Amino acid sequence: MVHDRPVTETYINVANELEDRIRRLDVGDKVPSENEVVREFSVSRPTARAALQELERRFVVRRVKGSGTFVNERIPYPIGSKYPPSASRTIALSGHEATLRVITVSEIEPSLAEISLFGHDAPQRLCVVGRTMEVDGEVVGFGVSKVSCSIAPGIRRHLADISSIWRILHSLYGIRLTRRAINVSIDTPPDHVARIIDSREPAWHLQSVNVDEVTGTVVELGESWIRTDRIAVSVHFDHPSDISDGDAFDLPPVLRPHRIQECLIMNRNRRTELLARADADDVRELAESFLSRRSVAEELQVINPPEVGMVMMQVREPVCKERFHLGEVVVTRAEVAVAGARGWAMRAGADRETALAAALLDACSEHDSSLAAEVHSLCERTASHLADDERREWDELRSTAVSFEELD
Repeated sequence: MVHDRPVTETYINVANELEDRIRRLDVGDKVPSENEVVREFSVSRPTARAALQELERRFVVRRVKGSGTFVNERIPYPIGSKYPPSASRTIALSGHEATLRVITVSEIEPSLAEISLFGHDAPQRLCVVGRTMEVDGEVVGFGVSKVSCSIAPGIRRHLADISSIWRILHSLYGIRLTRRAINVSIDTPPDHVARIIDSREPAWHLQSVNVDEVTGTVVELGESWIRTDRIAVSVHFDHPSDISDGDAFDLPPVLRPHRIQECLIMNRNRRTELLARADADDVRELAESFLSRRSVAEELQVINPPEVGMVMMQVREPVCKERFHLGEVVVTRAEVAVAGARGWAMRAGADRETALAAALLDACSEHDSSLAAEVHSLCERTASHLADDERREWDELRSTAVSFEELD
């Protein structure tokens, strides 16, 4: 049936009417195609396409390549003290089948940021577990958990049998986890995560600190990326009346979101800055260890070979914070890709080998979460050394400070 509508009807009006109809259909039912929308609403194909894209942005429909457009369902994932700190277990409570699959397991030394989160119970080693989350047979998320090897010794060997860390800790170690802090945002996933969840659209980005419910000891640091079109995350406060309008509410400094962010995922700008200043021998050694892995060596592509050139160095004046040019310096730049994930580096001097190695580390961080953890550890050590150098410099300068008295 063709409705008597003006051709100039906007795609928003078409989308609104389609949404009203779709709400009466069942999840998984097929919705009108572009051709059907064109005929029924007497609109152009671009308008019909824009209307269906608008419904997809509203999460009302899902467009499957080669199959068509279907009624979508966003599965609820509530976060709060009444729910376990396990996405798969919480989602399963809504009647859906949620499965976790381990894809990477490794052990690393904790970084300085991680040590600060664990506090006086900081372990010497962390078990790093990368897992996909499938809901009703479809991969909808990817997560990385870092578990204290001191609190859960030998946890690595149990992961093949039980993929739920929450369940392992509860059944084998007698630890019942609860969340102490969580940061929820919507961000663009890094390349290696986008490939795993098959979506480059902005995703739910969850970062959490989980503790033993009885002792309050930090046990696990978690980070996950979850598709927004498949999962609806909601955060629940159980006692909102406990905080009045005039109260100042804040997390302790060590648990603030930016501190969680520091230990779980390093900003790429910060990573390239630290790789530019890291010890050359350490950079080359780590790059060589990555190249010994077939998955890296066979997928490596040099996009821009190391090139020596000049750049203008800028510095910031510490009082007024104004920038000025100090002069030109010699640098070496390089760019590579590993399985399509690009990496870039610039280092001072004419060291082509180290610049290429640093670019490889940057690409590997985008390509694989387990490799990213090793690069992160190198960057944290570099940041610690730089901070120590800065402290020593200020200690030397402190003795030259002059105090002035002001006269009224």
